Amino acid sequence: VSAMLLSPLFALGIFGVAVLLFLVLRPLTNWAKRASRADVTENTSYAREITQSVMVAREIEVFNVGEQVKLDVARVVEQTRVKSRLAILTQRLLAPLYQSFVMLMAFGAMATVAVSGVAHVEVLGIIVLIMLRLASYTQGLQSVYHHVVGKAVFLEELGEAEQKHRRGANIVGTRSVDQILSLIHI
Repeated sequence: VSAMLLSPLFALGIFGVAVLLFLVLRPLTNWAKRASRADVTENTSYAREITQSVMVAREIEVFNVGEQVKLDVARVVEQTRVKSRLAILTQRLLAPLYQSFVMLMAFGAMATVAVSGVAHVEVLGIIVLIMLRLASYTQGLQSVYHHVVGKAVFLEELGEAEQKHRRGANIVGTRSVDQILSLIHI
């Protein structure tokens, strides 16, 4: 608000640059989402592999296939590790990258104004400082956003699994639990 009062034109310009940067970084955001989804898929595969191995532990021992099972689990662990590191990298990379671009653009705008003499440099400096503070806040928001997006994929997977189980559930009878409870007198 104070930047708009000092110089609406420059404040809008800096805001426009921030929006432009958001759009330019959108493919990286989508890359981060894909990395998070791949991480969830690998973690699900890992959990399934470990659960299956535990369930057939006796058979593994009886049929002497422990080495093959170890190799399979090691392969899944390595795939999971790689996907998890990529997801963490993308989540931690985007917010500082966004802030760095904003700062570069702000200093570039300041240099352009200083050389061209269009406005007072001190006014632009104040606006840029305010916008850099805003960029710092948005970096925090970007970090939280990418963290939430990374975790939301787990919730989506859980919802899909729940729907799958609901579709496969056997429905016996037509009365609801409330109707049955109303018939019981204690």
